[in-house]
Amino acid sequence: MKFKISPAELQPILKRSFLRAPGKMSLMTFTVFEGKVYCESLNAGSSGPAEVSAPGQVVLRAKAFRQIIDTYKTVPSIEIEGSAAGLRINSFKMPLTSWSPAAKVPAAFA
Repeated sequence: MKFKISPAELQPILKRSFLRAPGKMSLMTFTVFEGKVYCESLNAGSSGPAEVSAPGQVVLRAKAFRQIIDTYKTVPSIEIEGSAAGLRINSFKMPLTSWSPAAKVPAAFA
């Protein structure tokens, strides 16, 4: 999974995906497929356009991800790549709960 998106485009997707602030152990799922990024949490989901290089799906800790993304507000774009080795956000690396190279539109968005 690999995509590029501006922080200004990613923030609303994340906000709409959480009806309340994520707890320390809350998980989120990113699915990247055919020019879109889908973000799902336990209580909501959202999607938006992205420059997709490779489809896939990752599950990760929501609070940690949002805290890291907040540090990239001033950059023009963020490249996010998920693999068996973990998640890479530009040059920062963080662990994943799960990863899959297969992706399809999540049922909630179909």
